[in-house]
Amino acid sequence: MSLHGQRRTGVSLVLLALGLGFLFAGRFVQFDDTSGVGGGEWILPLGLLAIVAAVASIVVAWPEPKARLRTGIALVVLFAGVLWQLVGDDGFRFVWHRDEGGLVLFEFVLGLTGFGLIATGAQPAEPDGPGPMAEELRAADAERQKYRVHQERRWMVRAWLYLCGTAVLTLLAFAIGISVYESTECDDGSNQCDLAVVGGMAWAVTAFVAGVVAITIAECVRAIRRDRARRTSGEPGDE
Repeated sequence: MSLHGQRRTGVSLVLLALGLGFLFAGRFVQFDDTSGVGGGEWILPLGLLAIVAAVASIVVAWPEPKARLRTGIALVVLFAGVLWQLVGDDGFRFVWHRDEGGLVLFEFVLGLTGFGLIATGAQPAEPDGPGPMAEELRAADAERQKYRVHQERRWMVRAWLYLCGTAVLTLLAFAIGISVYESTECDDGSNQCDLAVVGGMAWAVTAFVAGVVAITIAECVRAIRRDRARRTSGEPGDE
């Protein structure tokens, strides 16, 4: 990695650490709370500064694949640390606004963002050097073929996009399911509203299964088209 890339990595990680510092200073992260509501002591301006620092960290790292990769690894390590604290420390809380739903969203954003940075950093859009495909790239259209083969092999990026799409679809379905249940089943003074979460989960599971089926179909269609194109051009298999 070039000196410029190293600087980007360093600045990105510093900004990420600064964002964490703002979260701690703003009392959004606590290790000694058992109330389940974070004690109501958070300082919102510091939380907003934490968001700005985190976004700036990603923006700084994005132009350099190695910087993206290392920043993504840092986020995944942070994600693992949050899970470890959640399991091992009863007093651990991340509360953005009066309930622990903020922790779920925090983990969701950490995991997807970290995986996305790792995927796009390890498999950038542009191929880097000839790599192990030298024999395949000796044709007259070597650069074009190299780019196409490289794109075909970016499975981590595809997996990340599929994961993001499925996660967003599932969360939206969960929210819609709760809303539909409350609007159709809840009456004033009735306890049926307590089951709204169950209705939301039913919608979420349905959306998740539909997403998995759609991904499977998309990959099958993609494989068929790739095989057909390879046979038409008379090229050997890419993988």
